[in-house]
Amino acid sequence: MSTCPAAAPLFSMVRQSKLDPPREFAEWRADHPLQRVTLWNGQEAWAAVGYDAVREVLRDHEHFSSVPETSGYPTYSETDKATKQSGLLTMVDPPVHTVLRKAVLGEFIVKAIEALRPDTELLVDELLDAMEQSGSPADLVEALAVQVPARFTCRLLGAPWADAELFRRCLGTRLGSTSGTEAIHDAEAVLLEYFTEMVADRDRAPRDDLTSRLVVDHVQTGELTHEDAARLLHILLIGGFDTTKSMISVGTVILLSRPDRLAALRADPSRWRDAIEELLRHISVIQVIRRVCTADTRLAGQDVAAGDGVLVVLSAANRDEAVFDRPDELDTENKSLRHIAFGTGTHQCIGQPAARLILQVVYPRLFERFPNLHLVEPAEDLKLRADRLIALDELMVSW
Repeated sequence: MSTCPAAAPLFSMVRQSKLDPPREFAEWRADHPLQRVTLWNGQEAWAAVGYDAVREVLRDHEHFSSVPETSGYPTYSETDKATKQSGLLTMVDPPVHTVLRKAVLGEFIVKAIEALRPDTELLVDELLDAMEQSGSPADLVEALAVQVPARFTCRLLGAPWADAELFRRCLGTRLGSTSGTEAIHDAEAVLLEYFTEMVADRDRAPRDDLTSRLVVDHVQTGELTHEDAARLLHILLIGGFDTTKSMISVGTVILLSRPDRLAALRADPSRWRDAIEELLRHISVIQVIRRVCTADTRLAGQDVAAGDGVLVVLSAANRDEAVFDRPDELDTENKSLRHIAFGTGTHQCIGQPAARLILQVVYPRLFERFPNLHLVEPAEDLKLRADRLIALDELMVSW
């Protein structure tokens, strides 16, 4: 493994401004798109903070592995380290990854997800009705941001809505910034046991849901094991719950902080689709993806050795001045799809059509129903959780 100099800065995701990535990312990018850093445990690694460098790492699975057991694999905190044993879809390489991804890819094609739009609209309207009836103020996270992706994901997987609280509790532990190693492993075990039982149930009695089709088409044919299917459902749950929840809540804060942009969207709802893509770029809910180099290579003008860890910083790449005009501004009229909020390459987020659908339904309906919606406290005073994921545990709003 190559050695970073003693002066290599400490990698941190602490934000000076709640609504923007750490300033260090831009400073590093100005110096070089691939920055040598020191991690929380003293390990030396690289941080890819330039758009092109990030794309190159994520698209080159021959040189950069997702497997946590690979020597040199980086983590950014003790809590993050505790998730290395998950063995999820995001933590395996081709050809295994290719087989697993293909097994559920058909469920997430745009046509299949678009068929869920009427039900999603009904679901959102029901939640907004309940929020209005409960009265102002309200916690938007609890009333809407959690509920929509939770119910959508349960419906997609075929899980009972009554089990959503179990999912929320386990994911809250797994994704929490202060969770201990034992607690994270316990939460993972509970979820894997749940989905193992769910797979076994569908093996005995298939239904009309994603889980049943996964079992009938891929487990019963011998292509996948029961454990493979359970881990696939696990990662679909993770992807469906927290990232979309964060986009709903943090995106609402961003929009309420830019009343001119929000007014333009209200005046012309046809702009929402482009605006949502710009929000995805601007927020970059998932800040960092982890990789490790498996064979000596050259990246962004630097020699990267086998065993070197690489933190791929999506939030920095999506603010790269070389790619985006005025990248720190929210330009809701920007029609560019060049952002990489969903990653890119082999591991690009499989659930992005579902996330887009949910956001396309939630934002317009929320601001149409509550034209006077506003934050109870200033955006800079909000308790934003910023580790691998940008998140709000509470968002009090009034109208």
